[in-house]
Amino acid sequence: MAKMYHRNGHLSVNLLLLLWILFVDCPSVLTELRAGWIGRGSKVEETRAHPYRAPRATKINQDGPTQELSSSAADTMLGDDGTQDHGKILFYRRGYTATIREDATVGETVLTLQAFFKDQRTSAEAANIIYHIKQRKKSEESSDIPFHVDKATGEVRLSRALTPGAYTVTFLGYARDKRQPKNKAVCKVKIRVVNVGRFRFISKKFNGSIEENSVGEINASIKVRNTKVGLPVRYALRNVTPDDGSGFFGINVTTGSVWVFRSLDREYHKRYELNVVAICGEEQDEANLILSVLDVNDNPPRFPYDILRMYVYENVNVSISGETIVNASDIDEGQNAVVRYRILQGARGIIKVEPSSGQLYNRYHIDYERVKKFRLIVAAYSGTLFTTVRVFIHVIDRNDNAPEVPNFEVFYNGLPDDILSGTELARIPARDIDSEGKLRFVILGDAADQQQTDSQVTGKNDLLQVDSLTGTLRFKPKVHRLEVSEENQGSTEVTVFVSDGVHGRTARCRLELTSVSEAMIANSVNVRIPGVTQDEFLQSGGIGKLRMALSELLDAHKLNIFNIREMTEDGHPIVNISFSARNNENGFLSPRQIVNTIFFKRDQLQLLCGLLVIPAEDDRCLYETCGGYQRCMSRKTHTGGSSVSSRNSKSSVTFHGINPSVVQWCECPDPHTNNNCSEPLDFCHSKPCVNGGTCERTDDGYVCVCPLGYAGTNCEMDFERGQCFDGACKHHGVCENQRNGGFKCYCRVGFDGARCEMTARHFPTGAYMAFPTITHRSYMILSLNFSTLQTDGMIMYIGRYSQQHDFLALEIIGSQVAFSFAVGRLIMRVMVGVRGGVSDGNWHVIKLDYRDKIVEVLLDHCATGGEPSSSEDDELSNDPCIAFATQAVDVTTWFLDVNTPLLVGSLPAQQQETRILNEDFIGCIKDVMINNRMLDFAESLFDHNTEPGCPISRYR
Repeated sequence: MAKMYHRNGHLSVNLLLLLWILFVDCPSVLTELRAGWIGRGSKVEETRAHPYRAPRATKINQDGPTQELSSSAADTMLGDDGTQDHGKILFYRRGYTATIREDATVGETVLTLQAFFKDQRTSAEAANIIYHIKQRKKSEESSDIPFHVDKATGEVRLSRALTPGAYTVTFLGYARDKRQPKNKAVCKVKIRVVNVGRFRFISKKFNGSIEENSVGEINASIKVRNTKVGLPVRYALRNVTPDDGSGFFGINVTTGSVWVFRSLDREYHKRYELNVVAICGEEQDEANLILSVLDVNDNPPRFPYDILRMYVYENVNVSISGETIVNASDIDEGQNAVVRYRILQGARGIIKVEPSSGQLYNRYHIDYERVKKFRLIVAAYSGTLFTTVRVFIHVIDRNDNAPEVPNFEVFYNGLPDDILSGTELARIPARDIDSEGKLRFVILGDAADQQQTDSQVTGKNDLLQVDSLTGTLRFKPKVHRLEVSEENQGSTEVTVFVSDGVHGRTARCRLELTSVSEAMIANSVNVRIPGVTQDEFLQSGGIGKLRMALSELLDAHKLNIFNIREMTEDGHPIVNISFSARNNENGFLSPRQIVNTIFFKRDQLQLLCGLLVIPAEDDRCLYETCGGYQRCMSRKTHTGGSSVSSRNSKSSVTFHGINPSVVQWCECPDPHTNNNCSEPLDFCHSKPCVNGGTCERTDDGYVCVCPLGYAGTNCEMDFERGQCFDGACKHHGVCENQRNGGFKCYCRVGFDGARCEMTARHFPTGAYMAFPTITHRSYMILSLNFSTLQTDGMIMYIGRYSQQHDFLALEIIGSQVAFSFAVGRLIMRVMVGVRGGVSDGNWHVIKLDYRDKIVEVLLDHCATGGEPSSSEDDELSNDPCIAFATQAVDVTTWFLDVNTPLLVGSLPAQQQETRILNEDFIGCIKDVMINNRMLDFAESLFDHNTEPGCPISRYR
């Protein structure tokens, strides 16, 4: 100023005076000058002027936050005199105002609060002023203010995103002397939030999530701020990171919803970043969507190995070592990766697994003789997902058991003159279950409870010897002949001892000896047990079971099984058994009686022994080789040799049998014939029938057809002139001589024949009667009367036990009568019928005439000679009342060969026959005649549920 004064003289003095007036005496003038410097349109609040320093000015920007003016001019107006007092703190303004955009960035400066000391000498003193802000009301928290102030500079900045809209935020600003806290000043601050009106996302980053393996809309909310009403917003995806996920996502162009079109795998990518673009008119904005792929339990645990092996000694009380942990891992996360273990198979109640750790352990001592290897299937579970691994535990054997040797039986069947010295019988069924140790064998002697009443060979052991190394039992050299009791059977018992050098065991050996005689073989029967092998039959105690069941069924005193032989039939095993049975008088039961009993009671036999037993087809004459009218004859003999069944070291039963053979030959019924039976013999040539009887030739002779009032083999019995004689009336009928000559039979109820035969029976469902088989092979006449209401049924049947080859059957099929028969393998069927059918409840008569391989079937006497009636009112039958069938002409040696009982009525439930159409009959049958001889129903072999009599009123 001195320089200015000297250069300008009076001008400098005048300038200083003017400035003093402006700042001290005329503050209003200064205010106007300052307003003009700030500019038109700005608003400046009045402030109290400092007596020594001009206040700073603040420029207000309508389009943005307030900006601070340079204070250098004001600073220069203050002196540097440090001796003056600081004074009270004052704000340059009583109030501050500013504007800010609603979309301002956090941290943006809005305005600056400035305060000074009243007696401030230098600008450095302002550094002792600190600033803070607060709500105008004490109840409001300062945290509600979206701004914060810099304590040192007074700069007010945006602290958080503003709520969109137009509104004003008001609060108080404070300045305080940090050296004297009570020295402070306050001002009012108003900040107006301006609604920008532009289009943009409310955030630059959004978060969303979706479960892996899912498709559909993700869990996220993408929002934009849009004040342009009426203009639609469109959305699009610009980029996807990583790039290989670009084909997985899509966006709804109108709503902004993001969709997943292909399932995502969290184990491949856990996180995707999608760049979303929003467009509204000409404006657009973009934001990032961070998509997290949430884990689901979609991966089963995995084992690092396919097979785990371990070894353990038997009977060692140790848990399986810790190295045998089954360990699986799961690539999922959290609870989805928790693995649990379980044994699915092979543990046998001995091996366990700890569910959480996978540690295997044994609950009990492991016995090598019980299990030599565990084949475990261990599963590792994660939720419902699992994988398995095979675990093999090998058990190491120790010698801790004595040899095993069960009580065993030897059945020896031989011929009376067989030499037994040194004959091998069996091997002692012993084994060492620990190892293949060397066993030693010795016979100790007879069993302590040995009885001496059943056999001549019972007593001290003078029969058997044993090889000490192999355990083979043989007859002693001094045993030469098989000598047994009158019943051809005897038994003995010895005790054997087996040792492995450390342990030893004893067992009982029962020897049963049977002398098979010619009579035993001649009266024997063969039966078959299908579906079992020879060893299965023997080792299951089949001999004892079958013998006991047959003895009870046949009421036999003694039953001898002398041969067991395994065969195959249609690829399946079948056991053939030969046996004979004796009655209480020690006589043999006839083979026919045995076979018939088994045939009809095989269900009962199966219940008794647990085996299906059927009679065997052992007749060689089934395939005939005899020429002309010679008969095939056969008999059984023991020329077939011997057989041994189940002679091995593990068998508890050894059976030595005698194979019977069948000898076959041809013979002529009359050895005196000159043509050697090339032609049938005519036994009627001698005219044996009297009293007008008609002679009919049969296979084995003749039969007389007697006129009414005569009976007997040759019609010699005359009911008109004869007298009563012993046996004239059967079945306890009373014979009475008539006054005018002759006699008459008075019969019990149910017996209505001329000689008190039972001629009629009623057959309900399943009922049948059985009679001895038919032996007529080339000539046979059969007739019967029947009455039924059933349109289908079986009247009569006879065949073979094998249900193959020859048979004949009478059936009702569709209310007409069918006759089926087979001689050999060829099956023939002929039909006969009458008007209206036979299922009318009336009596109908059937007659079969079988001669020289030609069968004639006649129904109801065929009154019209086979020609249907010409009456238009009668219902015609599709079948004639008489029909013929002829056996194949190129077969010259076949005859009718049947061996089962003749069945009248239904088939037994246990018998299945596929060659006929019906197996049941409901109705009445009477007057059955075979070769003109009445079939007496009272003399049947079996009567199953039939009822006496046959009243017609039952049906009509």
